[in-house]
Amino acid sequence: MIRKAQTGDLTELLALGKKLQVLSPYAAVPLDILTCGQTLGQCISNAFGFAVVAVHEGKITGFMMGAAVPLWFSKKRSASDIVTYAETPGDGYRMISRFVKWAWSVPNVIEITLAQSSGIDVERTGALYERVGMKRVGSIFTAVREAVAVEDAA
Repeated sequence: MIRKAQTGDLTELLALGKKLQVLSPYAAVPLDILTCGQTLGQCISNAFGFAVVAVHEGKITGFMMGAAVPLWFSKKRSASDIVTYAETPGDGYRMISRFVKWAWSVPNVIEITLAQSSGIDVERTGALYERVGMKRVGSIFTAVREAVAVEDAA
């Protein structure tokens, strides 16, 4: 089942987020519960925010957050994902499909952008995005600071 996220889901989302983080280039970046809570809260309470969870047998096994923000040059909006993680096959597709449907329902959204910057299952994720109607239009390049530099920059 896919349902809207709630603030009470934060503890389970943090546990899933840690699993995702270990697999990603951000493994050495410290997780901050207050930041996670604020991001989740904004995605839940703001009309331009999106937050859902996947639930199986009463346990959260996936989540997705996103937002629709103004384009830098217009009052029109672009909807983008913030994070997507799914442990159960099919849930990624269900959450992303729900995001796309939500995004097109938001006033002034003229663009949806889904990105894959973690480096995890890049081709599989790209195929999933194409299944929900997205088109590949470019590349993402990223650099993550080493652990020591991250702590110094905080």
